[in-house]
Amino acid sequence: MRLALLLISLLLATTARGDDDPDLPETRAPGPLRQPVQLDDQVEQRLEWLEKRIDAEAKSATRWESLWSVVDVGGAGYGVYTISQQHSRGALAAGVVSVTKASLGVMAISVLPLHATLGARELAQRDRHKEDRVARLDFAEKVLYRNVVDANQCFSWKPHMLGLAVHLIGAVIIGALGDWKRAGESFGIGIAVTEAQIWTKPWRARKDLREYRETFGNVVPPAPPAKRVKLGASSLSVTF
Repeated sequence: MRLALLLISLLLATTARGDDDPDLPETRAPGPLRQPVQLDDQVEQRLEWLEKRIDAEAKSATRWESLWSVVDVGGAGYGVYTISQQHSRGALAAGVVSVTKASLGVMAISVLPLHATLGARELAQRDRHKEDRVARLDFAEKVLYRNVVDANQCFSWKPHMLGLAVHLIGAVIIGALGDWKRAGESFGIGIAVTEAQIWTKPWRARKDLREYRETFGNVVPPAPPAKRVKLGASSLSVTF
């Protein structure tokens, strides 16, 4: 219980996330460089292009979420097995740490999915036939831009340092209970899985934004969204 409270306190203190992170490359446009769209055929061309790419990005994001949910569920199951088979305090602590981090990882993916998944849902919920075409285009461009910000999280120091902190806390707890060897294994495997999660996040939005700019012109960046707490599936990885 104390371990869960420690991990949740660390996450809430360090991961209030806004998508206007200045550390992210190629996520800031210098201003509204796109000329206002006036011709209906231009609007339709842009919308058709964006909707196809946003849908493809959503499918990639869903695959990523499914894969790492399975990994985390497997890690939680292994942790439960470890607890049932071990009797030393260090081994039991390793099992509890594994179950806690894996469970938080599953919860993070379920409660806070990637923006690519959210953006496709939001676009699909808007009435394509009744909505003003230029307004729909503006929203679709902002979805693409937001997906790029999400994809560029791997270049920020925050998810890497958060993963390091979470796994270090877990390792110290295990070691303090008498099993530094198991603590080292837990830390090493946890870091490896965390980095794999971070660097395998869907990246195609960066390519789509580049192609969109080359084809149609620049994207008007959205106003900075409200900050939200991000538990971060890429930082709460399974340790087993």
